[in-house]
Amino acid sequence: VSILFAVSAFPTANTQPTGIDSGLADMVEANGCSCHGTEPTAGVGISLSMPNNFTAGMTYTLTLNISGGPSPMEGGNQGGFFITASSGTLDSIDDNVWKPEGRTHLTHNEDGNNNREWSFNWTAPESDSIVVTFKAYANSVNGDADGSSGGSGGDNWNGASFTLSGINAAVVVDDHGELSTPQKLIYAITIIAVTLGVVIIGNRMVTKEQSFEEVLKCYW
Repeated sequence: VSILFAVSAFPTANTQPTGIDSGLADMVEANGCSCHGTEPTAGVGISLSMPNNFTAGMTYTLTLNISGGPSPMEGGNQGGFFITASSGTLDSIDDNVWKPEGRTHLTHNEDGNNNREWSFNWTAPESDSIVVTFKAYANSVNGDADGSSGGSGGDNWNGASFTLSGINAAVVVDDHGELSTPQKLIYAITIIAVTLGVVIIGNRMVTKEQSFEEVLKCYW
């Protein structure tokens, strides 16, 4: 499930081609990518590929993708991102993504600044009866790093929130409007059990001419 943020009135700063370090992390998490413009752009889409649900302690590879925004200049930078998870651990798996020391978020580095898609690992928490929220911000840039406004002119950014339920979390509907496979199985077993109970009780009430209370006494 994703929810786009609408954020405005942030302080401006220079662009960050090497990612969001420890000194900027709190500001970005609270306000978004204000160094690339004071307001988010609805035309910039952020997607996060992830499983339908997670199992405690398992590690999953997630991919964040940006769509929309300006066309990048030839040979110029294309984008950047920042992502946090409410639970579990995010880790880099290549040279395009890094985690600042002492922080829990991931962001692009100078090599990763040349992409609009990044992959990384997320290790699920010890409990899979909870729902985890991923909060992401991403820039779609034109690569004009030497231009006006500290290189941020013409760049667009947006934010999004994604939720991922543990396999034993309360029943929720996934991104496609369908129940997960384990949830479908639980519902099916429950429906079958209730149906069998009704059939058995009804049959005894008819064939044995017993009352509902008398039938129940036979099974208790």
